[in-house]
Amino acid sequence: MVQRVTNQVLIHDVQQITKENGGYAPHPGDFKRSGTAVRRFGSWREFIKTAKISATYLDDQTYYTMEEIDCRMNEIIKSGETNFTWEHLIHFYKLPMRLIMSYFGSLQMFLTHYGISKYQHYKKVITMNDIHQTYEVLCQKKDNPTEQELTRMLGFSDTRKISKILKQNGYSSFWDFKLRLQNAVCKIKLEK
Repeated sequence: MVQRVTNQVLIHDVQQITKENGGYAPHPGDFKRSGTAVRRFGSWREFIKTAKISATYLDDQTYYTMEEIDCRMNEIIKSGETNFTWEHLIHFYKLPMRLIMSYFGSLQMFLTHYGISKYQHYKKVITMNDIHQTYEVLCQKKDNPTEQELTRMLGFSDTRKISKILKQNGYSSFWDFKLRLQNAVCKIKLEK
């Protein structure tokens, strides 16, 4: 005979997960008994409310809360990140920018909420290592990324900044950088 889990156990378990993930309400997919909780309490949000977990939902169609965004943004800021473009926040940190934009109205208002200057990300010193790593990430997502995509991913709107860094490091152009990188990868594959 299977023992039925009590409402108190469900509430305790979701409160425990909330503590473990930084204090914000988990999504139903993060809670193994979410189906049981929804059946007993009528909806996921009602279950979270009954468990006395603070949850300010970004919209009616999602389980993302302002508390989750706060927690994640505070972690990003503590990490020393300086690139706060929407593309970077989406690709590297998987933030739900569509929801954030609809909740705050604009990226600028969102960044202002966290005390981040509009042009703070432009002050970042980009190194060749940054360019290599970002290009590798782009290659994993898309074949043959462009210089504009690399530039945007690094948080800039103008390709001249990246071109200047490449030239300072012995590359005649972005295409020269791509070709040498591809040749290096091919050489490594052949050596194996």
